[in-house]
Amino acid sequence: MNKSVFKVNRSSLPEELAKLDWQRVGLHPSNEIPEVACVFVITKTEEGVLVPLQAAQTGNLKRYIDADILKVRAHNNGLDIQYILEEDENKRRELKNIIDSFFGLDLVY
Repeated sequence: MNKSVFKVNRSSLPEELAKLDWQRVGLHPSNEIPEVACVFVITKTEEGVLVPLQAAQTGNLKRYIDADILKVRAHNNGLDIQYILEEDENKRRELKNIIDSFFGLDLVY
């Protein structure tokens, strides 16, 4: 099994997604990553560096993976993906801005 797994805030997920076996949802193939609205997705590299991938929709994460951003394909062993779900669009935008300024990055969402 792919060592890349999702850590999910289950209490915030819609019922059909809460029932999903998230231990089996890996980064590849990316078309199997569920489409959920999420606030923040981070990855932890093998060197222990936390890297923000995206905020808003998991579809963006699929595009990052397919584009081989951050060499995810080459370093997918042991990467952790964190999902924190927030359904309110304004709160998602607010957190995105906080994340952008904290990491000093101009991320594409």
